[in-house]
Amino acid sequence: MHFLCDQAEFVLNTSALTGKDSALAGLLPVHLDEVRLVFEHATTDLSDFELAVKGGIDTDHDFLKRENLGFTPVLCIGDESVCGDIHTRTVTDAERINPTDPRNGLIQANIHIPSLVGLNPLLAFKDVGPFTLGLQNWEVGGDELVVDGQITIGRLVEQNGSLVISNILNTSVQVAGFVSFDIENGAVPIS
Repeated sequence: MHFLCDQAEFVLNTSALTGKDSALAGLLPVHLDEVRLVFEHATTDLSDFELAVKGGIDTDHDFLKRENLGFTPVLCIGDESVCGDIHTRTVTDAERINPTDPRNGLIQANIHIPSLVGLNPLLAFKDVGPFTLGLQNWEVGGDELVVDGQITIGRLVEQNGSLVISNILNTSVQVAGFVSFDIENGAVPIS
């Protein structure tokens, strides 16, 4: 195999092949939408590559429905091209995530595969994140108290051989979040 440029990618779009999201044998509420091999030095070194995956948690799965959990889970791992404004949303009702929002539950990560072998193997992610985990519309004590909460951690990026947390999109902080209590429709945000 010969490449004409250093950067090369092979993409397997599992959604396009099957016509639907692939649920892992129907056992787990997850789906794998895309797998790609990314070569940064394709003309000189095919042993240095990353495995990039795009998929997520199936928020339509019965286990994760609000009726069963008591709240709507919020999860997104990836940059703004994957998660949009989920990482930077606030506590207002207008910015609550629609439970059917296709971005909720998405995960995108790149893993440097050659780092897994050798004398000192390690799991090396390349520029993964930001990470957002939260819950919304958790009714405590009936419908008198509704709780929303979210925490976001910036991207993990490799810097001089170490992973460091970068700032969250368009901010000057690495970690941010909120807890909001809605008491009879009067929001009381705590950031």
